[in-house]
Amino acid sequence: KSRLFMGLGMMVYDLIAFDRNKGLDACQNLELTRIISAEQVRKLATNLDTSNITGGASWFDAQVYNSERLVLAFIMSAQRAGADVFNYVRKKSYISVQGKITGLIVNDHFTGQDVQINAKAVVDCCGPWAARDQEFIGTTSAARQPKLMARAVNLVLNRQLSSCALGANTSATPDGNSRLMFIAPWRDGSIVGTWYYPQTAVDNDLTLSEDEMSQCWLQINSVFPALQITRADVTQVHHGLQPAEAAEKAQSEPQLWRHTRIINSTEGSISGGLFWVLGVKLTTARATAESVINKVAAYLHTDVSSSSTSVTALYGGDIKDKSRFEKECFNALLESLSAETITRLIRNYGSNISTIIKLCENDSSLMQFVPGVDDAIKAELTFIIEHEMVYTLSDLLLRRTDIGSFACPKSETIEYCADVMAESLHWEGQQRAENIDELKRKYPTWSCM
Repeated sequence: KSRLFMGLGMMVYDLIAFDRNKGLDACQNLELTRIISAEQVRKLATNLDTSNITGGASWFDAQVYNSERLVLAFIMSAQRAGADVFNYVRKKSYISVQGKITGLIVNDHFTGQDVQINAKAVVDCCGPWAARDQEFIGTTSAARQPKLMARAVNLVLNRQLSSCALGANTSATPDGNSRLMFIAPWRDGSIVGTWYYPQTAVDNDLTLSEDEMSQCWLQINSVFPALQITRADVTQVHHGLQPAEAAEKAQSEPQLWRHTRIINSTEGSISGGLFWVLGVKLTTARATAESVINKVAAYLHTDVSSSSTSVTALYGGDIKDKSRFEKECFNALLESLSAETITRLIRNYGSNISTIIKLCENDSSLMQFVPGVDDAIKAELTFIIEHEMVYTLSDLLLRRTDIGSFACPKSETIEYCADVMAESLHWEGQQRAENIDELKRKYPTWSCM
């Protein structure tokens, strides 16, 4: 793109995001965008093929350090506000009375028992998986369901491709066109993506085929030819489903939905009480939730107070002054832990770090590192097991701590954490072994030996 075109684009970006620093500490403020020279691009991205680059556009954004704990924060915040939260239950069927949905029959994953949950209305936020309930979808509602899913894929690499996040055009796409690929430094490596593949069936098998994986490496290496990325560099594959439409051209990527859809099913075999939410962006999730509640309230002819969630801190986010909070944490822990470990604890647990500090004060042995890890302490495991509904080893290492987020943990780490879980949850030997096997299946086969 020309310098003028990019400059105008950045100007529009700044105008749209004029309030991006509203309510933030000064240390968290995002700078304005700017155009930079080709030489500046080369300094920022030393591994990038810059042979055809004449300059770049620089902008600033925020990165979620631990997306799994962000999801958990929404759930725990709902519980704190009075919601009953059930983990590891699966919907079996809806309860229908005179054509209206009045609850659910769910199955407890661990006990195998069915449980009836009565409700005045049901909101299904299962996204693409909600499309399985075709028997409850009328003609108009079906037209608003996704015709296709996009299987979204990011690769986690054990090499840092760039010191800053960047977007660059690739070559060698299946349709012969260039595509924009984003690369961001993450933990000790990089996250690269996102690739989108058409998916017609809604199921849990979202793994990449060998051909798809090879195409990913080919495109990465077209941007970073000197690095020669291979499968051995991939430590983790992130994948999920997004609502989409078919691509306009064969072999092109599916066209993602641009807007969230909230479907109030008042036709077909039911006359009300069931709402489907098909979201497209986590950044708009709070606003979507507010809109859904307003629609449910209208259906129930109930008045609800104005939403306060836009100004309510999430679980772990009760921090009024970030700089002061960090200073207090360092004062409490710096004699025993490194600055890097304290920073990681703050990023993962936020204001809940105070509970972890109290655990360490009561039992100094909990300040010790988890075996095989040089920045996670034993007190984290105790805190999580006591407060955060953890039932599996994958919960602990992937969805509560970040010990297994970047790559498959070492064997000694897995064994120790499995022992802690077994003691706390009274696992037998077979259950312990099954949890270890289930954890390892979360990683590419070549990365978890």
